[in-house]
Formats: sequence, C-alpha cells, structure tokens
Amino acid sequence: MYQNKLHYLKDKILKLIGRTDSSAKKESLILAREQAEAAKFALEQHSVVSIADIDGNILYVNDKFVEISGYQESELIGKKHSILNSNNQPKTYWLDMHQTVLAGKVWHDEVRNRAKNGDYYWVDTTIVPNFDSNKEVKGFTSIHTDITQQKQNIESLAIAKEQAKSATEAKTQFLATMSHEIRTPMNGVIGMTNLLLDTSLNKEQYNFAKTVKYSAESLLTIINDILDFSKVEAGMLELEPLEFDLELLMHDVGSSIAFQAQNKDVELICPANIMPSQSFIADPGRIRQILNNLIGNAIKFTEEGEVSVYCKVQEQTDQHTRILFEITDTGIGLTDEQQSKLFERFSQADSSTTRKYGGTGLGLSISKQLVEMMDGEVGIKSVEGKGSTFWFTLNLANTNTVRPKKGFDNLREQKILIVDDNLTNRVLLGQLLTKWQVEHTLVDSGKRALEKLTEESSKGKPYHIAILDMQMPQMDGLQLGTKIKNDNHLFKNTRLVMLTSQGQRGDAHKSKVAGFNGYLNKPIDQTILYNTLLKVAEFNVPEQPLITAYSSRELPQFTARVLVVEDNAINQKVAQGLLKKFGVQVELAANGEEALNSLENLPFDLVFMDCQMPVMDGYEATQQIRHTESKVRNQDIPIVAMTANSMEGDREKCLAVGMNDFISKPVNPSKVQEVLKRWLPK
Repeated sequence: MYQNKLHYLKDKILKLIGRTDSSAKKESLILAREQAEAAKFALEQHSVVSIADIDGNILYVNDKFVEISGYQESELIGKKHSILNSNNQPKTYWLDMHQTVLAGKVWHDEVRNRAKNGDYYWVDTTIVPNFDSNKEVKGFTSIHTDITQQKQNIESLAIAKEQAKSATEAKTQFLATMSHEIRTPMNGVIGMTNLLLDTSLNKEQYNFAKTVKYSAESLLTIINDILDFSKVEAGMLELEPLEFDLELLMHDVGSSIAFQAQNKDVELICPANIMPSQSFIADPGRIRQILNNLIGNAIKFTEEGEVSVYCKVQEQTDQHTRILFEITDTGIGLTDEQQSKLFERFSQADSSTTRKYGGTGLGLSISKQLVEMMDGEVGIKSVEGKGSTFWFTLNLANTNTVRPKKGFDNLREQKILIVDDNLTNRVLLGQLLTKWQVEHTLVDSGKRALEKLTEESSKGKPYHIAILDMQMPQMDGLQLGTKIKNDNHLFKNTRLVMLTSQGQRGDAHKSKVAGFNGYLNKPIDQTILYNTLLKVAEFNVPEQPLITAYSSRELPQFTARVLVVEDNAINQKVAQGLLKKFGVQVELAANGEEALNSLENLPFDLVFMDCQMPVMDGYEATQQIRHTESKVRNQDIPIVAMTANSMEGDREKCLAVGMNDFISKPVNPSKVQEVLKRWLPK
C-alpha cells in the first residue's frame, strides 16, 4: 500500500511539469497534503504514536501503540498516559516533562512503561507540542521507538560485567591469600638453606643443601608463573620502573641460575660479551624474570654443550636505548611448527617433551607479555637437533645519572695467558683483556698452554698470570696448574687463577694446595674477575691467601640496630641470620604491639615489618608509629615491609600507611643489601 502511494505521488509530480501557475499551485497543495499523509503513514509503520490533549488525555493511538501496550484502542482513548506508568520515575519527573511541552519545547528521554499484562517495555520517546492557529499549545504528539531489546542487552551485559568483576575480585583475593601462604614457608626453606650453606658441611651435605635450595627456587619459579598468568588474565600485570645497573643484573641472573647448568654439566656463559656500562630505568625484577625463564628454558632443553647469553645495544637516542638480548643454546632445537606455537599459553614443543623436561608451559607466554609491555619484541631462531637462539628486545629509558668511569688500566703491565677449551669463553675473556689493555694469548688446551709458556719464557717474556679452565679434555685445569708449578722452573712464578663451571665443595682448597692464587666460579662476573686479577698481580710472596669471589667483593658492614617484626619463628631466624652477615644488631618482635613497645624503650635505626600478624598487623603498627602522638622514640624511623604479600597493589598499600620501602618473600639477600644501603645512616 505504501509503495503504491509513493508511485502515485511520483506520477503526480511528473504531471505538474508544463502546467500553468494557477493550476500548478492547486496541484501543489493537493500534493503537499498527500505527501503529509504518506509521511504520516510511513511514521506510523515505524513508530509507536499517540496524540493527547493539553490535559494529557489520549485522543489517538496507532496500531503499534496498541500492539506494544497490550491495551485495545477503546481502553486507551480518553485515558491519561499514566495508565502505562511503571513507577520507574517520581511524579516530579513527569511534571517537568509536562511543563517543558506546555512551554512549546520538545522533550526527549528513554522511558520504561508497563504493558497491560504487567510486562515492562522501554521506548525512546520524543514529545512535541501541537499548536492551534493562535500558536497556543493545544496538546502534544508522542513518538516512541521500541528499545526493549537493546535495554535488555545492556542490562544483561551489566549483570555479566558485575558477575565477572565479582569473580575477578574473588580470584584476586584467593591468589593473594595463596601467594602469602606459599611464600611464607618458602622464605623459611630458601632462607634456612642459605644459612645452612654458610656453615661447615662435608661435600655430600653441601650438595644435598644446594639441591634443596635449587628445588625450592624451581618451585618458586613455577608459583610465580602461575600467579603472573592469573594477573595477566585479570589484566593486573603492571611494571614498576626503577633505576638499575644492567651489568650487575646480568651477573646476578647468571649466578642465581648457574647451579641449574652445573647439574647438567652444561657451560653457562652469562653475559657472553662486554656489558654496556650504563644505568637504565625499567622494571629490573621483570627483566630478571624474562631472563630466568629463557635461560632456564635453554638449560632445560640442552643435554650437552653450552648456553650463552648476549646483551648488546641495538639503537640509542638521548632518551632511550634499545637492548637486544640473545640466549643461544646447543640443545634439541625446534621444528618450524613447534616454533609457531611456542609462546602460546600452556604450550610446550610436544607432550613427550613436557613429560621428559617438565614445566608449566607458562614461562614463555608470560615472558612475551612482559616484553611487549616494555615496548619490545620476542622471537626464536632454531634448527631441529642443532640448538636455538631465543631473542628479545627492550626499549629502556636512559637515566640522567652520571656513573663514575671505572678505571681499568691497572693491569696494563701484566701479560696473561687464557686456557679454555670453550670458544665462547675464550672470546669473552679476550674481549675483556683487550678492554683492560692487557697483553694476552688465547689457547684451547693444556698442551698448547705449556708450549706457549715455554716459548715466551725462553724469550725472557714470561706470562705473569695464567687463567685456567677447570673442565678440559685430556688435561684439566688442576693437572695443568700442577705441571706449571712443579715441572718447569722457567714459569713456576706464573700466578694461577682457576675458573670453573662445575665447582664442588673442596675444589678451592685443592686449587690452593696445587699452587693457585685465585679461584672463581663461572659465569664470570667481570668486575670480580678484574678485582681478582688485580689482587693476584700484587702478590709478592708465595704464601698468600686464595682470592675468591667472596674476598673480591665482601658484604658491606653496617653499625646499626635493626628491629625485625615477624610472627613466624622460622622467618625470624632467617631474617636474623641474614642481617647478621651485614654486621647489624638484630632485635625481634612477634607482632605490631611488641614492636611499638620496643620502639618506645630502645633506639633503632631501621624496622623490617611483616604485614600479616596476630594482635596487631604491620599496617596498623606503622600507622601507630607515624601518628603525631606516638610515644616511640623516632616517629620518622625508616620502615621496610618484609612480607609474603606480593600481589598487585600490596607495595602501594604498604607505602600508603607510611612504610618507606618493600621487600617480598622469599627474601633475596641482594635486596636486603640494597635496602640497608638506602636507609641506614652512612
């Protein structure tokens, strides 16, 4: 019917062409009326329409109004629109609407009505005033569009969103609780094992303790992966930008993961190149996590050979530096198909690989997330059966800190021989000695070493120092050192430094007996190596103490009294044993109330505060200490959270109540050292 009317109007318009003005005007009026009727018809086919008088009594409703309301036309005519009132709005709302239209203005809103059967429906409503010939409002027309389905969709979405939010909050709370409950005993296991390793143990006991520590740290890695995966799912994984020393971070990572490589007789070279001497701003904890995941993964899938970690500046501006990290192994390698899905969640190369090597399949996925959060990329190059190179880039912010230049010119008078069968190690040591302006020679075996020593000594240019690798075929470092010291008087004065990647308890003593002057574990800490060579070069009598990593870089000592507030007896012992290594006097409190009592009666320089404790927790205790009417001796005393609460927001919560710093459990000794340096009096 509607289409027929449109065709009719079109024909009429065509017929108007060529008519006289008077007849055209007449026809135009007829056409205008017909157009209005057509428009009204089209409107009523699309919309819900009603007309009311000035008092609000309904004069007209269209078929769609009848259909949506459920009332018959006879039931609506003469009634007010309040017959449809769903009590969704107060009376003042409708009075304001009525006043707006009476003032000759258009009113618009979304309205909920109630149909005859009691069901609710929503309409997008526009109400316009109707004027008489004197331009006075004589009533109004309401035009509605049914939006019930859209409203229901929005309500369903809101309900789903609220349910998802509740589920996320419950999940987050569960994770926070589980994190705390797991980390508290883990701190005891790892901390007590560290203290045990510093006692007098025989070789078997030492290896047992090292295995316990490695197993606990492996378990902690899995726990962290699961917690981080949950944070990714909840959109809570965030970064904490801090200034850090990349060189130191790389050496710490290498040292912490070395035992994993030693257990498999795999050579770990970390870093495998000279590091950039520069500080950056990023999240060092997350960078460490990425490196631990990728290096640990490489060691896991390497049965023999080496894992080398390279770190190079790829691009640099005044504000940022793009660093390329490469972790190269001689492991099992991967097919193209395996590489394509490697960074997916819960993914390993295949199920048999998972059974053989273990792992959650989360580490690489989380690493990818972290790299991308730091404006980087991650990927892999691999050949099945020949090994892999995992690589990632990070865009790090440069610091304004001007680092003092390290002097590396005190070894220029020395002549050094490097003996190592591993090419990567030889290249790295050669690069370091070149940087330090030291004359040197690189050889790959004990036999070649003896030939070079003899050759140079016969020329009257003997080597001052020989750096020997312990694990070499045919003749190992200990055998070679013994020959150098005992078999030829020409070079018996050459000082010896042992480097080993498979150090066992008692090896240092054996090296000293064989005549070595220094003993260091791989991976090589470049600063410690330089300091060791410096001390060895200064030896002027045969009987000198053996230089080790511990004597090259001893723990700093502090004269201070520290209060540890901790309710767990095992963690009290861990904190006490760890802090005593730094020379501090340690007092203990089992809860916040005891801590307040101690701080009121005794002078302290620093407080390590647990958060969750009975009687009074760490948050309340800190607030009490900071209160202006507090009776403690020093209301501004530095307070460091030492807590198993490590979820997103826990650090901020600690700082908000007045704490100065934050350490999560299990406690890392290097973190404790940083805190002591930061907060104790100089």
